[in-house]
Amino acid sequence: MYRGIAQFLFKPSVRPGSSIACTVFLLLFSATSFSQTTNERPTSKQVYDLIYDRCEGCHNDYEFSGQWSVEDIDVSDIAHGKNQKLWEAILKSQVMGDMPPADKRQLTPEQKTLLMSWIESSLDNYAERNPNPGRATIRRLNRSEYANSVRDLLYLDIDITQSLPGDDSGYGFDNNADVLGVSTTLLERYLSVAGKVSKLATGTAGQAASKKSHSVPKDGPVKNSGVPSFDLRMSDELPLDSRGGGSFDFYAPVSGVYEIAGFINANTANEVDRMDIHRYHFKTKLAAGNHNIGMTFRKRLALTEHVPTVRKGTSYVVLPDRAPTDLALDFVLNNARVHSVNVPSYHMSPRFSQAAFLRDVLEIEVIGPLDVSDETNTDQMTLETSETPSIRKIFVCSPDADDPLAQDKTQETDCAKTIISNLATEAYRRPVNDDDVQALYRVYEHARVKMDFRGSIASMIEALLVSPGFLYLQEITPQHIAPGSMYRMNDFEFAARLALFLWSSLPDEELMDLAQKGTLREPKILRQQLQRMLQSEKAQSLTDNFAGQWLYLRNLPHHFPDVFEFPNFNIPLRQSVKRETELFFERI
Repeated sequence: MYRGIAQFLFKPSVRPGSSIACTVFLLLFSATSFSQTTNERPTSKQVYDLIYDRCEGCHNDYEFSGQWSVEDIDVSDIAHGKNQKLWEAILKSQVMGDMPPADKRQLTPEQKTLLMSWIESSLDNYAERNPNPGRATIRRLNRSEYANSVRDLLYLDIDITQSLPGDDSGYGFDNNADVLGVSTTLLERYLSVAGKVSKLATGTAGQAASKKSHSVPKDGPVKNSGVPSFDLRMSDELPLDSRGGGSFDFYAPVSGVYEIAGFINANTANEVDRMDIHRYHFKTKLAAGNHNIGMTFRKRLALTEHVPTVRKGTSYVVLPDRAPTDLALDFVLNNARVHSVNVPSYHMSPRFSQAAFLRDVLEIEVIGPLDVSDETNTDQMTLETSETPSIRKIFVCSPDADDPLAQDKTQETDCAKTIISNLATEAYRRPVNDDDVQALYRVYEHARVKMDFRGSIASMIEALLVSPGFLYLQEITPQHIAPGSMYRMNDFEFAARLALFLWSSLPDEELMDLAQKGTLREPKILRQQLQRMLQSEKAQSLTDNFAGQWLYLRNLPHHFPDVFEFPNFNIPLRQSVKRETELFFERI
């Protein structure tokens, strides 16, 4: 037990940094997880006689099974730190029931308990006397951790991972400190993203219109036949009686009028067409903040639909045998239908058309905010001008006057420093000092010469998001610690590692409060916090980042089974395969 925790609680005083080991899982189990120990500790001679009697037949200098011999080890090895990996392997083989082999004489329950309890307690005793946290390398947040930390720091629910460069992997994982380097190009991307994010969070993004597009994943015609669209409800964000289509999250930078538009398929063999005749749009008012935008058709019973023959032979496609009917295409905003338009069930063109191919949405886009004076085409919903969660989180105070010519700036200065202190404490994962605040205040002060209060705070946040204290997991060696010696990390550093592992994000207020009190690592409190963190929605990151790489779930989109061997395999099934595995992991 102790030898696994040592790497999580201690670190060498060589240089700041961390390397989270998967052995933190041992924190979730009791010290008796390997075996039930006896009341009396077995003697070394008993263990030696047992190993020689049962292991020597295979693990000798001649057969050398498992690449080791009983002549290579001694029961005094553990006390001197020798052959640690071999003793761990022997213990593991006993726990898993691999040794002795099934065709050999087995250990009695008493003998097995004696052997496992002696090896386990001996290894733990040595680890407790000689903690070895390994070599710690200063670690940059990978792009998933960075995106999650920005989200939780600024209450800004947007995904910025695709705007950042991908991270290299080491030993199968992309949070390995040794491979998370920094380049000029990477820093430029982080700076660019930080600038955009800071403006969105503070509401200073401006009124310039932009477009965000979402391509709905589709199956191509299977073996040049079949239905290249969906007859299923494709998202939990869409109405229950919906068919096909899709949805995505959209963050409106400011309140205003936006155009929601989508391209639907042409019912042809080429389902990549994006023609204006197949583009349907709708204008609506959106309040600043996060929204879910969707487009979908309505589900109909197959018995009420006319389904012609899809093909006849190998080179002849059956054309529609009757006129198209009207289908309701719904625009969905935040789980509710807000507009509907009728579209024909197929479109006849020189490229030919097939009525058997259900119409579906290929791409959804949102454009805005629009500079419109005539809003007759917009919906009638009332636009609330309430502040976003980001603005409420950041601006805990506000100066009475935002006049650059005002003489008394004391109130504004105090407010700016309060905002800086609050954000920096959370971003740096520790209490901040005057130097931390002053460094960021100088950025604010420099920007305040030409900008208003909010714009200057946005510039400060941009600097905060690329500062070493936020971008790196920093663990500063205390001054009284001699170089090369081991020491116990403080509770703030422990909370930071815990949050990065389970949430891929920042410690929340509850973790920070317990770290401030120095009670976070008390067994009862730590177990309660582990349970709380795993029950949080943010623990989805453990599934996405840890299980996603460990079980290669991230690679699923790049695998395409043989359509002749698996004609029923489609994108919904691929998504279900991934989600089923994720739910199994989450349950465990």
